[in-house]
Amino acid sequence: MRAVLRHLVALQMIAALWAAPSRFTFERGLMGTRFAITCHGEDEAVAKAAADEAFKLAGEIEAVASDYIADSELLRLSQGTAGRPVALSPRLFDLLEKSIGFAGRTDGRFDPTMGPLTRLWREARRRGELPEPAVLESARSACGWKLLELDEGTRTATLGHDGMRLDLGGIAKGYTADAMFELMRSRGFASTCIAAGGDLRLGDPPPGKRGWSVGVRTLQKDDLSGQLELSNCAVSTSGDLQQRIEIDGVGYSHIIDPSTGLGLTRHLAVTIVAADATTSDALATAACTVDGSMVEALAKQWGAREVMAEGTVRFMSWNLHHGVGEDGKLDLERIASVIRAQAPDVVVLQEVDNRCRRSGNVDQAAELARLTGMHGAFGKAIDHDGGEYGHAILSKGKLGATAVHRLPGDGEPRIAFEATASVAGKPVRVVSVHLDHQDEERRLGQAVALAGMLGDTTGPMIVGGDFNDIPGSETLKKVGSLGAAVDKSGARLTQPARAPKVEIDHVFVRRLKPVAPARVVPDAIASDHRPVVVELMSDP
Repeated sequence: MRAVLRHLVALQMIAALWAAPSRFTFERGLMGTRFAITCHGEDEAVAKAAADEAFKLAGEIEAVASDYIADSELLRLSQGTAGRPVALSPRLFDLLEKSIGFAGRTDGRFDPTMGPLTRLWREARRRGELPEPAVLESARSACGWKLLELDEGTRTATLGHDGMRLDLGGIAKGYTADAMFELMRSRGFASTCIAAGGDLRLGDPPPGKRGWSVGVRTLQKDDLSGQLELSNCAVSTSGDLQQRIEIDGVGYSHIIDPSTGLGLTRHLAVTIVAADATTSDALATAACTVDGSMVEALAKQWGAREVMAEGTVRFMSWNLHHGVGEDGKLDLERIASVIRAQAPDVVVLQEVDNRCRRSGNVDQAAELARLTGMHGAFGKAIDHDGGEYGHAILSKGKLGATAVHRLPGDGEPRIAFEATASVAGKPVRVVSVHLDHQDEERRLGQAVALAGMLGDTTGPMIVGGDFNDIPGSETLKKVGSLGAAVDKSGARLTQPARAPKVEIDHVFVRRLKPVAPARVVPDAIASDHRPVVVELMSDP
């Protein structure tokens, strides 16, 4: 009897295994990327038929919403006359209505009317040249989500400016993934994952699992920063993981910054988890244009469930010679133009005047902050010429606490000036240094003191400045105890600016690493030193 029971149990187990849903995957090229459907079911033919329907639906949406397909409904709308209502299909009207909703929710950080800038930036990237200012301004004037008027009653759209061109690249893939998922679910495949480039729409978990396993991408394109188990939601990752170009020494993303009309100048990867892929796609696009310290808070305010962001900081160090260039002229606007051209997030400046007679009684830190659109702080080294003389730190984000560290020595008083900056929402110690230029022993003593003053914590730190010493010196070896020296590429010499003979301006980092070697900016006139610029990312 027991043998019979064992036999029956074995048959039941085999039957259960036979009936267990199988995993099916189908792929197709759409919207310039690969779309994949992974689903679980009992009949592959039925699953394939449903997937074919879903791909057909995706192709129909692409034909409506593409800005590449010459006869798409979206391009026909963009080619219309400003001020004249155009009747739309239900699909395009729905997509535009959702797009305008996200534009309002994100205060224009997601904007479906950026087509003129998208087209201009594609051409700039192809040619390797920035657009002329007048051309850029003309394209910017034709953008603005409030210029697109939708009328639900007549299902029409009206363009409010000549030359407008709509671009739904930041939402169309997520919207399509949602539509494909709903079709698969209606055909009985609730356990389905739709992958559309960087967007995932997830249904019920795979059989026997708590959720779909989702790897979160980092700025290193082959690395994953984590693994999530998710179901019945959507995940989108946006950022310049692979698409990036360098123009005039500045790296630019394919993602356009609405505030400048040019590609973003910092690396950023943002992953958004939301209820649906339309939302996650639009919010991931918008979040990439936000200052790193605000990404998580704003994205959640907009409707994200979870936010993961990894960014970089573009750092510049420069001895200003109180704004006096190699031609003997004091010109802060010239200094500011060099800084603006490099698009740094944080700048440390040495030899800065604060209301000194020789520089027109100007607060140079405050004036440079104004001219560059950054926040600024000044650290006093000495009283000088009716005012003060020292260091400045500029930052795109607000600066935290500051501190002046006085260095030993019987020569000209020297300091290190410190402030806390925010990089992708995380605090980073930023320190400007200017060591003695006359006596090697005094300089080494200052480096020893500096190492003692700044070595009290283990968090991320950037130390940059004029160290008045060359690579391999005992002074720089001692400073190197605080963090790794950042190597330079190409021309390495920094002073004098007109015809550099020595490499005395350096950057050291702790718990950060360079995306690429530092670069000496070839400016030969604005100061007597050349600036050093490097882009840094987290190195936990």
